[in-house]
Amino acid sequence: MRTKYYYTTLLLMLFIQQFSFSQGYVFNSLIEDVSLSCGQGDIADGLPPGAFDTPELLIVGTGTNVRGVRLEGNNTGNYIAISPQELFCGYTFNPTLDRSNYCEDRYIEYINIRPDDNFKIITPNPGMGNRRTEITLEASPGYHPLVYNWQYFDIKDNRWKQFPSRFLGQSSITFDAEDLFGANAEDYIDESIQYKLELCNGWSPAGPYIYVFEFPSPEFKGATPSSTVCSYTEDGSFELKLGRNLFANEKLAVTIYEQDITTGNFTIIPTGGQNFSVTSLRNNGDGTFSYVWPRNLPAKTYRIKYQTARRTDNITQSSFNSLVFAGEVTIQNSPSVGFTVSKSDKNCFSTNDGYIDVQATGLGNMFFYQYRKDGQVQVVAGQSWIPFTSSTRISGLNEATYRVQVRQVREGKDCYAR
Repeated sequence: MRTKYYYTTLLLMLFIQQFSFSQGYVFNSLIEDVSLSCGQGDIADGLPPGAFDTPELLIVGTGTNVRGVRLEGNNTGNYIAISPQELFCGYTFNPTLDRSNYCEDRYIEYINIRPDDNFKIITPNPGMGNRRTEITLEASPGYHPLVYNWQYFDIKDNRWKQFPSRFLGQSSITFDAEDLFGANAEDYIDESIQYKLELCNGWSPAGPYIYVFEFPSPEFKGATPSSTVCSYTEDGSFELKLGRNLFANEKLAVTIYEQDITTGNFTIIPTGGQNFSVTSLRNNGDGTFSYVWPRNLPAKTYRIKYQTARRTDNITQSSFNSLVFAGEVTIQNSPSVGFTVSKSDKNCFSTNDGYIDVQATGLGNMFFYQYRKDGQVQVVAGQSWIPFTSSTRISGLNEATYRVQVRQVREGKDCYAR
């Protein structure tokens, strides 16, 4: 009578060959065709103990060098070479492998293997505390790369998928939403996603772990200061550059700290130093995205902290305490507007040939001047403020007291010489 036997990890009849304490393997599945040709009386007639024992099938190799199988009793150099891919995923013997002995005819038809019971998922199951911006999964190291077949359940496609190739074959992996989902990462934020390690033969050392991706803070790409508009105004700003745009349900919160010019310490600005509800960034076209701080800062050195969260989250100032400073920026006063004058008195009593030369300095070379004669503003060609480029001459003047003022227009604001 011939009987076909199916061995799994629950009924393990075959054992692993181990020469050291290195990472080993056992049979996950084995299909064997068995025929018993002797009756019970044969044993009673005096067959030696163990007469029905047959040579065990042993796995050749450990760690990353698993390479085949051999029958017990054969020397280690006499083995059947089988590729790791076939050992793990399934190998069919053709012809079948004969391991018969005495009254037992045994022929092995199919096998696949798995790591031994020393193999574990080292990462603790996160349970309810499973919200992460970045996830690390780690399994026992030193096994063949094919063992580390990491998978995730794609909730949009409703099926299990392999990780990208750069994560496969690694005993420890760290990844974020963009690593798995690329441009569609936003669709997987705040979603419960399952992860597991599963061999190609279906064996898995543990049930799936569940994690939820939180918004990862965009990478800091720099801060560019903007000087105050006028040398005496407190309207400086800075541009915060980040490595990605905000997701649709995400907001940016920024806090700035000013430096005390006496102590050098940085303290939070008590009023106007926080913006917790930024929902859009400017696309710079170079892979960076910017938030421009309102023009309300005096010339000082500032340090910046930022974080992102869901738009519905309540961000408090205390949540910034554990964050490190992302960057530092120094806002300067812009160049002051200045000018010098020189005069030439009129030559004759009856002529108006006096003049005043004006030489201006500032940001650029476009200026306006206004002059008063004995306290009265003078109008030239319908204008009380007359434009000029760096230098000009106010001519046709007679004897009087004159006062000159110069200004420059910057970003729509008048900056006066002081």
